[in-house]
Formats: sequence, C-alpha cells, structure tokens
Amino acid sequence: MLKKLKVVFSIVMVAVAILSIVAYGLIKRAKNNDNDIENVYGADEEETTSIDWSSIIENESETERAVNPDLTVYDGLLRAITFWGDSMTEGIGDEIGGVVELDGNYYDVTGLASSDTVGYLTGLKVNNLGRIGETSYEIALREGGISMYLDRDVIVGDEPVRVNIVTEDGGLVYMNDYNGYGCSSYMHESDIVYIEGLRFKVLLDDVGNIYLEKFYSLDDSFAYLYADGDEISASVLRDSIPVSLEKGSVVKTAAAVETAGDILVIEVGSNGGWEDYDDLIAQIDSMIVANNCDYYIIVGDTDDPGDSIAEWWETDVDAQGNPRGLMSTEWENALSKAYGDHFLNTRLYLIENGLSDCGLEETEEDCEGYEYGKISSQLRYDWTHFNAYGYYSQALAIYKKGVELGYWD
Repeated sequence: MLKKLKVVFSIVMVAVAILSIVAYGLIKRAKNNDNDIENVYGADEEETTSIDWSSIIENESETERAVNPDLTVYDGLLRAITFWGDSMTEGIGDEIGGVVELDGNYYDVTGLASSDTVGYLTGLKVNNLGRIGETSYEIALREGGISMYLDRDVIVGDEPVRVNIVTEDGGLVYMNDYNGYGCSSYMHESDIVYIEGLRFKVLLDDVGNIYLEKFYSLDDSFAYLYADGDEISASVLRDSIPVSLEKGSVVKTAAAVETAGDILVIEVGSNGGWEDYDDLIAQIDSMIVANNCDYYIIVGDTDDPGDSIAEWWETDVDAQGNPRGLMSTEWENALSKAYGDHFLNTRLYLIENGLSDCGLEETEEDCEGYEYGKISSQLRYDWTHFNAYGYYSQALAIYKKGVELGYWD
C-alpha cells in the first residue's frame, strides 16, 4: 500500500482550527497573492447589492425530503468513491499507529486515513475531500449541496473581472481553495470553478476582492473545456472572444463537478454548522441530490457521548443517571431514522469491533469506557480524532457497509 503525503498537525493546531470555525457561517479565507491584482486591474467600486433570487431559484418544499432513504439496487457500473468531511475524513492523527493482520497478511496502516484503506479493500479509485475544521454547512457549500452564485452580470475577456461569489442570502463566500478538493487540493489546479459548464480561475487581491479569469488548461492546447470534456474551439480564446455570465449563475467548485456521480461517503457535523437535526439532515440531503447519485453511506459521529462540541447537551449517562452502554445518542437515532440502512453507527461499531479489528488487547480501562459508550483510547489520537488503528477499523466498517448495500464485493 502506498502511504499518502500529508502535513502533520499538532494537537494545538487542530484545536485552534476547529474552534475558529465553530460559528455557523461561511469559510473565511486569508490568502496573499504574489501579484497585487487590485493595483494591476483596479478596484471595482460596485458593492454587493441585494438580489431578487425569486426569479432565479425555485422554492423547494420545506417538509418533503428530496432524498429517498430506501435502498436502491446498485446498477453495477464502475464508480469512484468520494469522501466528504472534516478532519476526521482527512485523517488527522493517522501518523500514530502500527501493523494489523488481514486475511493472514500483515499491513502497516501508519499514515493511512479511512479512505486509503477503503480504496485498498475495494480496488476502486478513492477521493479524500476532507478538510480540517470545516462545519457541515461549509462542506455542503464546497460539495455543491448549498449553492453559490454570481452577484452580477459580467463579461470575462482577456483580463480578470471583478465579481462576488455569494450564497442565496447574499453572504460572500471565501474558500481556502475554490477548487473544493479539501486536503487533496494540492493534487489539482488551485481555485478552479465551473460556471455554465465552463472553467474559470478565481483570484483574490490583498484586501479580499474576488476576480474571475479564463482558465487555460495545460494539457489540451489551451482549449477551453466544458464540464463534459467537449472543447470550445481554441481559436475562441486566442481570438479573445469574451464570455458573458449572468447574475445568479451557479458557481460550482471543481471537485463538486468532477466527482459528481461517485459513491458518496459523508461524515459531517462534528464541528457544528447546523441548528438542529432537521437542519443537518437537510444539508446532507442537499449533498446527495447535488451529487446526482443514489449510492451513499452516511458515517455517524465518532466523538464519545458528552465530548462532542456539536452535540454538547448529550451525556454519557441516561435520563436516570445510569451508564449509557451501547445506547445510541439522539444524533445517531436521528440519522438512522433519516437514512436507514445507509447510516453507519461508527461509534458503536468501534466499541464492539475496533480492538479486535486491529489485534489489540482489551484493557480494564476500555471495559469501563464501554459502559459509558466510549471508544477505546487505544484507537484515538486525541479527544476526537483517531489514530491509524481507529481509522483502519472505521474503514473496515465502511467497507462492510458498502458490501451490505451492494456497492462492492
């Protein structure tokens, strides 16, 4: 198995990153460019104005869900698997671990996130689009479940043009990388978005003004590509024919477009970004709908009861003060009810199988923790993240769920 490269974060950095975005809102980005775009192209004096979205966005039912949680028989087509989530999906803490035994063979899982092991077990291409610290809202925004729009009509010619990228309520959207690939962004061209099926590069100046420019691919003779790969004649670009984009045009990250149709593995919510369970479920539903695929796995929260900053009211005892044992939390019950067999109660799986999956011996401390619904500390990197053993066991749980749903053998 190949081990992925990643930046090793300290516990302090993880905590700071998580706490910095707990508030329910949009991603704030501080990105310095080598070139001062504002000085070169001039600041646009036009401010963001309110938009009448009623003529652009169709109102959806507030009660009827767009996602059917019933199992859809897999069609047998070869698909990639795309993981969307936060630092748990990214695999923070996976540098701590060791060797496991699988089918009579021994593997060093150090440095492997759950997605890596799932890719190995299935033999399928896997995209890890986790990003440290993101809320459920921010992940859904990056995935395309929550839409982004242009706030004005623009004509993109030879020079970058000033725009704003906004949500339905007019809030500005800033991302660490508009290509949306999260921890895998370094593997892709940065800050690429799709608008009306065309690719554009997003640029920011030193004060946060946003600009769009045409994106010239490096491997197709500078042809300007549609999302489906069909080319506009390269002469269109070389002849400097401008591209007109209307106010209200939907802006999608490159990842949202380029991974659409993949089998989804969604693990969101532990950093907040939702007001109640219905809100969280609506965000997850929007991600499934945007992906245009009926094949998905919803991964439950893996914090111990009472330790989750998102579900702070939960405790490790029941209403009578008794240890909760293997009792599901309110959050787990809500997701189980919403997604049926698509839901994976990861916390309970790791309590029951985590140590045996990894060949680790159960301790007295582990047994005491189980009484209160807690995952063994032998599987953890810190209070919330796993080490490589924990991610390996989580991967086995996801793999088994995919077998159950018929996505792979």
